[in-house]
Amino acid sequence: MRLSWALVHSRQPEDVNRGIGMLEASFGKSNSPLQTREKLYLLAVGHYRNGDYTRSRELLERCLEV
Repeated sequence: MRLSWALVHSRQPEDVNRGIGMLEASFGKSNSPLQTREKLYLLAVGHYRNGDYTRSRELLERCLEV
């Protein structure tokens, strides 16, 4: 999770994309609602930093539902 956090907060677009990929790959493996919420939030941050604001908002709404 720490590596994913660092990657989605990076200034390098390729790092942000790598972080998004890591989070999406591990998303189905979440056991607790807390982990699911944290992954959704980090995915939203990554998509926001990539300029995909619509996807970011959708992920944040799902995060709030959890």
